[in-house]
Amino acid sequence: MANRDPDQPGKSPADKSQGVNYLKYSGMAFQLAAAIFLGTMIGKYIDGKLNLEKPYFTLLLALLGVIAGLYVALKDFLSPNKRP
Repeated sequence: MANRDPDQPGKSPADKSQGVNYLKYSGMAFQLAAAIFLGTMIGKYIDGKLNLEKPYFTLLLALLGVIAGLYVALKDFLSPNKRP
């Protein structure tokens, strides 16, 4: 019982850090998906407004969304653990 966290009776510090890690990594996945989705939707809008035959802006902005999402996810993944 010495490993118990006094703030949360019934949960050990290892259980608490596992939950924090789960939230951190699932948040990274949603950030990546949101960046790709946002880039794709903005690209489709621009392509529609310009009446382009091929979806140049959709492809470009979707690719930029992938790059931006991976940058944010890797930055969060590689940064040291920060206490809230």
